[in-house]
Amino acid sequence: MEKNTARGIAGALRGMAIRPDRRNDLARIAFPLSSLSVRRMSSPPRRSPGPRRRDSQRTARVVPEAGHMAPFENAAVANAVILRFL
Repeated sequence: MEKNTARGIAGALRGMAIRPDRRNDLARIAFPLSSLSVRRMSSPPRRSPGPRRRDSQRTARVVPEAGHMAPFENAAVANAVILRFL
């Protein structure tokens, strides 16, 4: 993050702010899916909005002590969850 410019960060934030919410589109996917939620020790647990698909082919797991880069920040747990799903 420290190597990013203010202009680059502002552009990324604008891009995320205008992207459409595609969670409802997930209901049309016909194969199993899994979502990872993360929980940092420094912030209270929050309920992840997650995919809007409620069926037996959807799994959700929480990776503690991780953020957006869970497979790097808590590799043991995140990778175990991914491998179990696969």
